[in-house]
Amino acid sequence: MWHPPGLNLPVILNTLSSRVEELLDVERAGGNLGGRSLVALLVPSPTSFVDERDYDYCVRYMHRMRHSLPNLHIIYYGGGALVRFHDFVREPSRDLLLLNIGKPPEKCGLPVVRRIRQVPRRLWNPRCSSNGAIGEYGSDSLEQYARLGNINFYRLDALYMAGRRSMRYLKITPISQITFAVCFSRSHELPFRNGSLPLRQDETCESTAPQGSYSYDLTDACVGYDFEPCPPLFFSVQAQGFGHISCDQPACQTPDEAQYFITLTNLGCNRSAALHLTGALILLNALCSILSLSI
Repeated sequence: MWHPPGLNLPVILNTLSSRVEELLDVERAGGNLGGRSLVALLVPSPTSFVDERDYDYCVRYMHRMRHSLPNLHIIYYGGGALVRFHDFVREPSRDLLLLNIGKPPEKCGLPVVRRIRQVPRRLWNPRCSSNGAIGEYGSDSLEQYARLGNINFYRLDALYMAGRRSMRYLKITPISQITFAVCFSRSHELPFRNGSLPLRQDETCESTAPQGSYSYDLTDACVGYDFEPCPPLFFSVQAQGFGHISCDQPACQTPDEAQYFITLTNLGCNRSAALHLTGALILLNALCSILSLSI
């Protein structure tokens, strides 16, 4: 059967969306907060392209996916003029990577490995149904691992922090008998403590040492963002560089990995965020109507 040349990006995006929804269904059933980066690596041939008849559809589809699946990150790794995929990624300067077939695999693949490692680990609210509603608020925990001196980076989308809710917080609790540094930011994707440099603006770092854990208040995390998007929360957990630890859990990649819990309490869902935004728009429309009548 003859098939027109080009990349069938609509089919790829639909399939990708379905696979991610299947993953979320599994995590939802198990109450799993995620804890891993969600990256789709597309490797098109140097001559493939998106048919002009599919262009607008794919742009709109990508726009919807950024709202419905905000933690999904798409990277293109291929030959030819990668500018042809410019409108289908979040950050073209970082997510369009040239495949150099003139280099050995261990070298030409380094930019891809480096970029994937830069994508923060995804956290979400498994209490959210597939339509974005929440049945019951509560706490969920996730066990994580980090080698001594290493850092894990995370991203919690604003969809789960919409509106004000008391006792909404993030908590880091060590399992291993060591101290962890925890850094937060709403604008820096990879916040971390650098002992030789001062903290950047909108970057804070704390330690689990004083209380044996550290809690970050999310009660008003998205209050005051009625007319601009509420940013996600970026944070990192860094294990101290020394200590006597031993991890025998199957999830540990090496025996010298330190363990800790991430606990998220009273997160919301994207449907409540949509209702909050709708209420603001209704209020704005009503105000505009009143002003027009008074003129």
